[in-house]
This record gives sequence, structure tokens and C-alpha cells, in this order.
Amino acid sequence: MLAAAITKLDACEREPEATARVNVGANLTLADRLAGVGTYVIFLSSNQVFDGARPHRLASEAASPRTQYGQQKAEVERRLLRGHSNAAVLRLTKVVTPGLALLTGVGQALRSKAPIRPFRDVVMAPIPVSLVSRPSPGCWSNGRRV
Repeated sequence: MLAAAITKLDACEREPEATARVNVGANLTLADRLAGVGTYVIFLSSNQVFDGARPHRLASEAASPRTQYGQQKAEVERRLLRGHSNAAVLRLTKVVTPGLALLTGVGQALRSKAPIRPFRDVVMAPIPVSLVSRPSPGCWSNGRRV
């Protein structure tokens, strides 16, 4: 599973070349090496490959990213699926990790009875990182159960 990425949208906008070296170049290099030894490659992508104009996008729809991060993820998807028959893309929404600033900030504000300003224009389906990173009992790689 290819999970390495610089995921901060503002970092990708500020430093598109530096973040692309990790988000695109490193992932494709690693995918090539893994595929070269027969490993099935799963690339963790993002719903950021779409523009957010419509919900419930189909996997078969063309990418339409608005951000550098989305463009980088879409580039890897395109090149990986075109160049490797032994690869898959898993698009995720918001992966929630312990200490996520978005949630800890809200928690602190609520505890201190400070006002909070919820998003009005963001819809997401948060999933815990433990669910993303835990292999299911039926996962196989290169002929072996993982």
C-alpha cells in the first residue's frame, strides 16, 4: 500500500514542485519497484481528484482537481493505472488521526466554552486511520497472506 504523501493542501499550493517529488515522483518510483517484484500495489488517493461540484462521484469519472494536491494524486492515479496491470487506486475522504488539529481545536473550544465556527461548505465522510491501515483477513500480496 502506497500511503506516503504530503497531504496539507496549503503546502502543495505553496511548494508544488517539492510536494510533487514526494506525492508523484516517489510514489511512482516505489510502485515501479514493487510491481517489478510482483507485488500488487494499492495507491491511497483522495477525493480531491474531483472538484467538489457534485457529490457521489463514480470511480470511472474523469478527474477534475482544483488543488495542487488533487492534481498530484490524479497524476499518480493516471500513470499508475496506465502503466501497471497489478495496481489499484483507493480514494479516501478525510482520514482522521489522533491529534488531528481540526478536531482537537474544536474540542478545546468546546471545553473552554469559546465559540466555534462550523464549516458550511465542506462535506466529508471521516474514517479512522486504523480502518485504512489495518489489513483485512483476506488480503494477499505476491501469493502470501498479509
